[in-house]
Amino acid sequence: MRLNLANKISLFLIAFIAAVGVALFFTTNRMIENNLIMFLKIQQETHVVGHTLHETTHENWLNPKTVSAKEKFNDLVEEVLFFPDTLRIKIWSPELEVLFTDPGAEGLMGKRFPENESVKRAFQTGQTGFEREEAEEFAGKPEHIYDLGLGEVFEIYVPIVFPGRDKPVGVVEIYQSARIFNLLFADTARFFILILAAGFLILFFVFAVILQYLVHRPLASLGEGTGKIAKGDFDFEIKPFAKDEIGHLAENLDFMRRARNPIGSCF
Repeated sequence: MRLNLANKISLFLIAFIAAVGVALFFTTNRMIENNLIMFLKIQQETHVVGHTLHETTHENWLNPKTVSAKEKFNDLVEEVLFFPDTLRIKIWSPELEVLFTDPGAEGLMGKRFPENESVKRAFQTGQTGFEREEAEEFAGKPEHIYDLGLGEVFEIYVPIVFPGRDKPVGVVEIYQSARIFNLLFADTARFFILILAAGFLILFFVFAVILQYLVHRPLASLGEGTGKIAKGDFDFEIKPFAKDEIGHLAENLDFMRRARNPIGSCF
C-alpha cells in the first residue's frame, strides 16, 4: 500500500501524540499519587491532632500511666482513631516507649524501641511522617507481632503538640491499609486516562482536518495537474490554494503549463 504525504504526516503525528501521551500519563500518574498521599497525610494529621487535643489533656501525657490517662488513651484509640482500614495504633512517649496500643498489640505496651527512627524523627522535627511498605516488611519489624498479609501498608506518625508548647508530648502512630487508597488511585487514574484519550482523539481529528485542507488536497491537485501535462493535456488551470510553498509550486506548474500550451501561447 502506497502512502501519500498526508498519510505519512498523519502516522508521524499519531506516533508523536502517542509518545507524548505515554510520557504525560506516567508523569501525571505520579503527580496524582503524590497528591492523594498528601491528602491522606493531611486528613489523618488533622483528624488525629484535633481529636487528641480534644479528648486528652497535657497532664494525661505527662503522667500517662495513671488510671485516668489510660482511660483517655483507650477511648481515643478505640472510639475515635480506629477505622476499618486501620491495622495498628500505637501511642509513643518521648522516651520511645509504647504507652498505649490497640487491643491487638497490647503486649507491646511498656516496651521501648529506641531503634525506631521514624518515631524519633517525628519527635525531633515536630512534623507528621509518612512511609509506605509491604505487609511482609511491616510484620518483620520487632514492634509488630502479626503478619497481616494485607499488601501495601501506610505508616503515619503524628506528633502531638499542645497549644503554647514547643515540643511534642507524644506521637500517635497509625498503620493503615492502602486498599482504599489504591481503589481511589485506580479510579482517578482511569478517569484521567479517559480524559487523556478523548483529548488526544480530538487533537488528532483537528490535525487530520488541517492536513486534509492544507496538504492533501493541494498535493492531490498538483498531482492531477502534472499527470495531465505528462499526457499532453494543457487545457486546464492550476489554481494555488494558498500563498505558501505549495501555492508557489502550483503557480510555477501553471506557468509551465501555459508556456507549453500552443493554443494558450497564441493569446
